[in-house]
Amino acid sequence: MAKLQVKYYLFFAFSLIFFCVLSLSLPFEYMLNFASDDSFFYLKISKNFSEGLGLTFDGLGKTSGFHPLYMFLLASLFSFAKMFTAMSPEALYRITCLLHIAIIHVTAFFAFSFFKKEENRQIKFTVFILWSAAFVFIRDFGLESHITCLLLMLIVRNKSGEQEGKKQITYAALISLLFLSRIDYLWSLIPLLIFADFITGDAVKRKTSLAYNIVFVSVTASAYFIFNLVYTGNAFPVTMSVLSSFPSSVIAINIKELFSNPVFLLNQTPKLIILAAVLAAAGILIRKTEERISRFVFYASLGFVLNIIIHLLFNRYNIREWYLTPPLFFSALMFSGIYKFRNRITNYTPVFFLIFITAGLLYFTRFSEYKWQHTYDYGKKLETATGVNDLIYQFDYSGIVSFFSNRKIIDGDGFAGSCEYAVYLKDKKIPDYIREKNVKYISTIIRDTVRYDESGFFIFQNEPFLNPLKPGRERIRLVREFGLNSRAGRAKGYFVLINSEGL
Repeated sequence: MAKLQVKYYLFFAFSLIFFCVLSLSLPFEYMLNFASDDSFFYLKISKNFSEGLGLTFDGLGKTSGFHPLYMFLLASLFSFAKMFTAMSPEALYRITCLLHIAIIHVTAFFAFSFFKKEENRQIKFTVFILWSAAFVFIRDFGLESHITCLLLMLIVRNKSGEQEGKKQITYAALISLLFLSRIDYLWSLIPLLIFADFITGDAVKRKTSLAYNIVFVSVTASAYFIFNLVYTGNAFPVTMSVLSSFPSSVIAINIKELFSNPVFLLNQTPKLIILAAVLAAAGILIRKTEERISRFVFYASLGFVLNIIIHLLFNRYNIREWYLTPPLFFSALMFSGIYKFRNRITNYTPVFFLIFITAGLLYFTRFSEYKWQHTYDYGKKLETATGVNDLIYQFDYSGIVSFFSNRKIIDGDGFAGSCEYAVYLKDKKIPDYIREKNVKYISTIIRDTVRYDESGFFIFQNEPFLNPLKPGRERIRLVREFGLNSRAGRAKGYFVLINSEGL
């Protein structure tokens, strides 16, 4: 056993070093493929915070458009790095990648320590790692997904073995941190984690554990909402007002999109099918086991089901792809923990299948093309075409453009905006906001060619609510090629920068 552990510890150490070196040496265009546009909301807010500008994306208004645990972890890392030298956006992104590689390896290490007690531990751990590599570890750099998965791994590991007093307190602290890693888990996953802890816990200690869990989560959530209220004037995160359709339901539209939109059909939809299949299989197999940890994982996984249902019901933007990363991670734990792996066929079939899936996803989604190259190039061009204090309004892809341009870009979607902007967005008064805030430029994307109406005014194809501003063709300051190269969807067109002073 000791030799086996040493072998794995050395493997983790060499793997960590190898992937850190790889992330620092790969061409930058490839490294960008591991992030999404929303990743750069976190990076820009963290960068601004580390520079003493407060919690702001655009430098204009305070924002609560982030999940706090990951944001403050990233801001702390940026502040530490800047103590030694000035950091370019490119260097900060590389550092972010190093952070994620470290989180992934810590997660894998704790997973190994969990599985080493299991029968057929080597094959179970192998299947778990391959599953996680395919659906978790190669995506969501710059988002909260990986720190959430680490917390989930620690929660499951905490539930294994005897539940003495210290472990009860640790469990309560971990689910409180899980709330800070994703605020929307407060009304979905966390109640199910509390329920799972109660129903699978020692009968004598159940009430004590329940009290710890409720008190810790209540205090943490109250502190978060009070901070938001004091800092921004609204207790709830600004993204909630932008995303949520509550009390109106959008489930019919969302389900239709899942099975008709090619972007969803190549990403979220198959993942949802995988999750449903694993959960159904686990529901059948769980009846045959008395293992407390297996039942805990199954009951807790129902919290992810509830979270997905809530988003289908009330999220105007449907199921975002990174919402499914923690559920897929948890399904890897569930599959590897419940599946028995009795013979070579059942052992090696999932291994070969997952190797094939992981290799295919890596090649086709990360290394076969540059997903963000045009958007990155536009950000660098925007930096030279505008002043450092100019306010720029952009609706789509504002995250990556803002971060790499080092400019004050207002996020038109409102995900990382201020509560004040969210009101203008809801009331459809964006032109008024642009005039009142003296926004100097509007950055937009057109999908074919630049068009003008019969009076010679520029037509906003993606943001028709901006057409009342009526900018003339003489106001166009910059036109650059736009392209989004992704297996889940492709788009071509042009970025257009328009002077909006005095409109």
